[in-house]
Amino acid sequence: MALVLVGKIACYNSMTLAASTGVASLAAHQVLVSIFFVGCKFGDAISQTAQAYLPACFPQLADASSDASSDTSNKGSDSGSSASAADDETVDGPPPVLRQPPPASARRLSQRLLRLSVVLGCFVSTAAFLVATKLPTLFTSSSAVLANVFACGPLLFLALILHPPTMTAEGLLIGSLEVKFLAKAYAVNCVIFLSALYMVGSRRLGLLAVWCSLAAFQLIRLGTFTARLRLTRLAFRPVEAPETALNAAAEASAEAAASRGQVVMQAAEPSYAQMDSYDAVMMEEVLWPAPALYDDEDDDESPRDGSE
Repeated sequence: MALVLVGKIACYNSMTLAASTGVASLAAHQVLVSIFFVGCKFGDAISQTAQAYLPACFPQLADASSDASSDTSNKGSDSGSSASAADDETVDGPPPVLRQPPPASARRLSQRLLRLSVVLGCFVSTAAFLVATKLPTLFTSSSAVLANVFACGPLLFLALILHPPTMTAEGLLIGSLEVKFLAKAYAVNCVIFLSALYMVGSRRLGLLAVWCSLAAFQLIRLGTFTARLRLTRLAFRPVEAPETALNAAAEASAEAAASRGQVVMQAAEPSYAQMDSYDAVMMEEVLWPAPALYDDEDDDESPRDGSE
């Protein structure tokens, strides 16, 4: 995570260097970046919320943290080193959301935070755009600076409307132990962004090109993080309620049992025609016994009567 923070700081400082094409351009950039950083606080708050509450939705993460804390309290410094080694193994290995599907509670929390970030992004970006275009005299009275601020107002709106969802997705990835992926993603994105800013500054393309690069940086980050969340099934997938899943499973098992019972009954029970013939044979045997039986009995009883 230290490398991620260093990359962000390098990117934002490089924007100031790339915008240094004149006094008016640099002053306008300072106005815009001040408004931008104020609006970034709202997205950072949602990111911190995701990092704080998402690990509790994963039982294996909670068990690991409780085991590490108990080992640290019981064994002292040696256990602390072993716990840190276990944490390194957890970070280096595949995260839990890749080993098995994330719990429904984690997916519900992720979707709620993402919806909140979209709403908050719309509100913050609109407020920042209004301040930059309607109230720019709060920062300066120079007409050249005001003209540059007006020109970059839509790009400020675009950068801020993407920032809360981007930071929320980043917080969800951190909370689900996707730190290794984040380090790789930021390494690639920062290299691309710094290369673009270097071209803007060396060719003196102006303030519009600087803020276009920032908007593209935000858009690339958002696309990368949301694709990872969808891949890990943490967001952008339908979440079934536990009752719905249980009812579906119960209905499926009941249908399977009913089908098996019908097959068994069909195999064990005779048909109605068979039952009627069977009853007829039994009634005939009971009411009208076979004649051969009477002949045998008469043959057996005749000598007895003669002897008497």
